[in-house]
Amino acid sequence: MAHTRFTTMPALMLAETPAPSEPADSLSSQASRRSSGTMACEELAWCQRIQAGDHQAAELLINKHGERLHAAFLYMCNGNADQAAELTQEAWSHACSRLQHFDGSCQFYTWLYRVARNRALDMLRRKRPTAVDPATITHSDSHHRPEHELQRREQQALVQQALGQLNDKQREIILLRDFDGLDYADIASALELTLGTVKSRLNRARGALRDHILALAGSEEAL
Repeated sequence: MAHTRFTTMPALMLAETPAPSEPADSLSSQASRRSSGTMACEELAWCQRIQAGDHQAAELLINKHGERLHAAFLYMCNGNADQAAELTQEAWSHACSRLQHFDGSCQFYTWLYRVARNRALDMLRRKRPTAVDPATITHSDSHHRPEHELQRREQQALVQQALGQLNDKQREIILLRDFDGLDYADIASALELTLGTVKSRLNRARGALRDHILALAGSEEAL
């Protein structure tokens, strides 16, 4: 499977700031909800087609969400590509056997992650992920200057190492929010938590990650 490209960890990880608030009634959030609703209806139609034996609809769903799910599992596995591929395959197999339960009330990816995560976490508990070179997780953009590319890889290595020191719940919620870009409502749905619990857990996880990054950076400077 091809390596997956990720965004760089936001600078807020090193800042003593609370989690950003998301205005409930802004025009942008209303538009986003309308867009999400349209997307969920489209994906519900795809699921119905898959249950009727339409293989093309299955390809549409996998092409749309496969790389994204693999990316989430890749970071959850601390960069272990073999484990991530195994989890991704298991997730799709499990989801396809339960498509009749997707009702379009949320985005398909939110539902997919929810039905896959418990099995994935059980697999990871039985076989803890091993750290690998973070450079294998992401592509290099051709327009990066060599010195910037080196700095970017060093930062990614530091963040990857710090992520590996978090517990499962901390790592998962940071990946969903800061890497995968899910909003608080989708995270709450995926993890079956209240909105308040999501925000407080994310704040604590960001604080823990920030502490690990600063400690690791200090250790490297001392060498």
